[in-house]
Amino acid sequence: MKTPQIMSHRGDLRSHPENSLAALESALAAGIRHLECDIQINASGTPVLLHDPNLLRTFAVDRSVFEHADGQSPSLPVLADVLELSDRYPETVLYLEIKYDSLEHWGETFVLDRLLPWSERIKQHVLLASSKRFLSLARETGLPRIGVNLRDWSAANHEQLAALQPDLLVVNVQRVPDGENLWPGPWQWAVYEVEDIATALHWGERGAHFVLSHVGVELHQQRQALN
Repeated sequence: MKTPQIMSHRGDLRSHPENSLAALESALAAGIRHLECDIQINASGTPVLLHDPNLLRTFAVDRSVFEHADGQSPSLPVLADVLELSDRYPETVLYLEIKYDSLEHWGETFVLDRLLPWSERIKQHVLLASSKRFLSLARETGLPRIGVNLRDWSAANHEQLAALQPDLLVVNVQRVPDGENLWPGPWQWAVYEVEDIATALHWGERGAHFVLSHVGVELHQQRQALN
């Protein structure tokens, strides 16, 4: 039976806020070596860790991240911090999802320019996005490892992916039609949201290499017990 690896979805959320350095380090300390986190570009042009385009849900502050500058309260973790954190845990791979909100607000070229100062360090990780055009630009500028967050399950999308040949495809399990396996290709698959080991094993049989989970630490422990 194929057992997918566990990818922590925004870190260990049992006792830490999502996308916080504490949540990410807690997942790493538990033995997880695949971490997904979300990247927005703030008003200062700094890549910060945040899922939503607004701080309201996670910080109880009704402010757009595009109006939130460096030095303002609350302080948001930044890309440089999570790259430094990953360096302390060998074999860690970060899956840095560049949120569509930032691509739409700032434009793909601007966002890419804001990532380039860390390009040498990002190369060992995987750059995720829903925009295939942005990912193609990233490859052209020397960021070779890319992953697509699929927004639709269609033959046309499959054809475009065959041309792009990303390293990873990420999909919500609810988007995959019943009875279909994940598309074979030169890529690996990560599926979300998975909350129990039985579901993880089910998706492993359907072609998933990774399962993304908000309870990744618990799943990692259950996966270890199987081995």
